[in-house]
Amino acid sequence: MSGQSGAPRVVVGLGIITRTKHENEADAASERGSIELLVTRRRPDTVFPDSWEFPGGKADKGEAVEACVVRELREELGVEAELAEALTAVAHDYDHASVILHPWLCRLREGSPEPRNLEVADHRWVTISELPGIVLPPGNAPIVEELMKRFR
Repeated sequence: MSGQSGAPRVVVGLGIITRTKHENEADAASERGSIELLVTRRRPDTVFPDSWEFPGGKADKGEAVEACVVRELREELGVEAELAEALTAVAHDYDHASVILHPWLCRLREGSPEPRNLEVADHRWVTISELPGIVLPPGNAPIVEELMKRFR
């Protein structure tokens, strides 16, 4: 698959780490609660400086996108994640590159350290209702739409 310039698209694996936030003990006991997603802030010296994004990055040559997601989450946040489900891949042409984004719903493995800012400027947990108000790179719009439909 190639982008607007005919160059191959860059394969990018995104890890959308989810957790359930329990408001009280009754929610925890019944497994009810609100879904939260982890977003990271891009460093100021990158494309789309200081914007928020789903953590992830480029797949290495010959690397499966699933392995890329796990590796990128470890490198950027120091966490150990397990993949739960692939979402719809998104092809997008930016001025600087053509990409195909492969988003995966993930969860932290039991015993994983809490996220740390290793290769990101910051991170935070957001609820689904907060997601539309967060500035993400334009290629993420279809992913946000899919998440909104899924977790309403």
